[in-house]
Amino acid sequence: MLYHRKVSRKAISFGILLNFLSLVIFLGLSFGVLNGGFADLDEAILAIIYSFRNPMTTEIMYLVSFLGGEFTLLSAAFIVILLAFKKHKKEAALFSFIVIFGYILNNVIKYLLKVPRPDIDTLSTAGSYSFPSGHAMSSLIFYGLLAYFTYHLTRRRGLTALAVIFSIIIVLLIGFSRLYLGVHYPSDVLAGFIAGFWWLTTVVLIDKTWKFYRELKARRG
Repeated sequence: MLYHRKVSRKAISFGILLNFLSLVIFLGLSFGVLNGGFADLDEAILAIIYSFRNPMTTEIMYLVSFLGGEFTLLSAAFIVILLAFKKHKKEAALFSFIVIFGYILNNVIKYLLKVPRPDIDTLSTAGSYSFPSGHAMSSLIFYGLLAYFTYHLTRRRGLTALAVIFSIIIVLLIGFSRLYLGVHYPSDVLAGFIAGFWWLTTVVLIDKTWKFYRELKARRG
């Protein structure tokens, strides 16, 4: 059963503030990366992470990294089919739109900025450019959507709390795995998280704002 809740003006305003701040931070981070402002810090952090490498952890990191790549697209397709089957066609369309266009947005930004990947002690290969991390961005969007839809489709606080905790842990692990494997700089991963958050909140805000004005029009009409 899908539960409905009236959208408040305060919630929309707060969402707009978070969305704007995330955009500003991402633009500032992008400017710093393009001008080499984070190069020394990026390399210092990677050196620390590389020092903890061992065969068992490496195998784990390969698995964790897989959970943030093509796995998110395949899982998203399954969830969209499931939502449509359960008669939640609007939710299915919204889920697929956010995931697919998030993936496209990441690749557009990469090809616009053309930031090269790390070339020291890499344990894996990756195509295209480095900034922002596609795994970080896609994982935040996908697992963030899981938590979001868990709440809005069930209204169960306990289940939502578990979904949020799981999503935060898995997203952070995926980001760390990309650093551990040597295919991204810390600034790439951070930018991927911020860009994913911005895109996710942008689409949700548009949806909620549209719903708010429809409700307002209905009350006045």
